[in-house]
Amino acid sequence: MGRVWSTLSLETSQYAVEMQHEVEMKTDDRIARIRHDLLGPLHSISGFLELLDEELAGGRTPSQRRCLENLHLALDRLTGRVNLLSEGSPSTPGSADRSEESK
Repeated sequence: MGRVWSTLSLETSQYAVEMQHEVEMKTDDRIARIRHDLLGPLHSISGFLELLDEELAGGRTPSQRRCLENLHLALDRLTGRVNLLSEGSPSTPGSADRSEESK
């Protein structure tokens, strides 16, 4: 009888591990989709900000310059947080360069 309980316990443990692995895979997949869905609009906003920078290159007021710098910083911060959704994801290209430019 002890052997039956042992076998049953082992099968239950294996099933629990398999179910946990399946849940983790589904969660990872869901996080990857959410990350992808968020990065698309962030890249569009980044492109628009770059266009604004080019258009206003010589004729920005101090207030406009501060506003654009704040927008770049907020975008970089948000992009960084979205990238943290999945471990080991590469950082957004150019985010460090832009931070240096605003100084």
